[in-house]
Amino acid sequence: MRPLLALCLCLAGSAIAAEPTLEVRTYPEARLYSHELDGRGRFRSGLLQNLAVVNHGAAPLTVQRVELELLRAGEVLATQAVGPAELARLAPAMAAQAKGGLLELLSFQFRPAVLLGDGVTLADTPTLGTDQALLLMHRVFAWPAPADALRIRAHARDASGGAVVAERTLAVTEPATKTVFRFPLRGPWFVGAGASLHGGHRWVVMEEFALDLMQLGAGGRSYKGDGQALTDYYAYGAEVRAVAAGTVVSVVDDVAETTATLRRPDEAADAYLQRVMAAQNDNLVRGGKYVAGNLVVLRHADGEYSMYAHLKPGSVVVRPGASVAAGEVLGRLGHSGNSTEPHLHFQLCDAPEVMACAGLPVRFVDVELPYADFPRELQSGDIVIAR
Repeated sequence: MRPLLALCLCLAGSAIAAEPTLEVRTYPEARLYSHELDGRGRFRSGLLQNLAVVNHGAAPLTVQRVELELLRAGEVLATQAVGPAELARLAPAMAAQAKGGLLELLSFQFRPAVLLGDGVTLADTPTLGTDQALLLMHRVFAWPAPADALRIRAHARDASGGAVVAERTLAVTEPATKTVFRFPLRGPWFVGAGASLHGGHRWVVMEEFALDLMQLGAGGRSYKGDGQALTDYYAYGAEVRAVAAGTVVSVVDDVAETTATLRRPDEAADAYLQRVMAAQNDNLVRGGKYVAGNLVVLRHADGEYSMYAHLKPGSVVVRPGASVAAGEVLGRLGHSGNSTEPHLHFQLCDAPEVMACAGLPVRFVDVELPYADFPRELQSGDIVIAR
């Protein structure tokens, strides 16, 4: 059932007529998770991935302003506003991309059925007809901890100038999993990509708090020689372990590896990026199996699922339905799927589907950050030692 977030009523004799209804929808729906910006826990960041303003009424409504307020016990800590000029700039760009199939291609990011609802399309202006919407992406907040809610208000006017307001409030949650998690690898590791805002993971719903883990050797490189063989990479073949006790939900073990996505000696960074993005887009069209490569998904308590991707083909030693203990070997680190070099992609999610899920923050009880001043959540660029 669609939640009714704003309803204007007027009396006409003894009858009650409903005015146009405006709704605010988000994906992920339930909450906004925060992430540490410093080791002392003084400042945190939050990212609202997707926000849609939808008109369900029979008459057009013109959205004039969208306000986002970060709250602590009802007190406003920080405010963002998207005004008429910015809405007019964003609407045609997002509508054009939607017509080109972006929402369907990147359905794991937008989940159109959740974010927009059945039959809703994007308008190319801030004036929304029946079952039309505006889509805003990637609204970033930073604040002095703690915060407990994000309130969203959309302000619109009908054809006669009457005001219509829709509101939605999301809980802001710090990492608080009930499961105790241990690091999926042993020894020293480099966090090539974490949940930091300057990395790619944070901006994608399923992998918002994911980790790409690799090893470094002489000269700060992740490989020896010219890096053109998978066995040149220090991380390749490392044992990947369960982060907690759980049940195996799914396994993929037959996706081939290729050296074609390794960076060639003397290849310019922009040329390499263009080549790899083309290969990764091809995998995206083929389906999630070819994005994640070989993988294991474990179910833990409280709707938490751990995922281990890009594994070496033929290395997975567990099967669906099996119970595993914390620290049990699942397979070996490899280079399958959308991988630019051998590494482990680890993420914690709220559903078992590797693409159709929302990422969850994770803390590990057995890691040391030798170059951090204080214990904290992992960031891109960290050196981690797993005990």
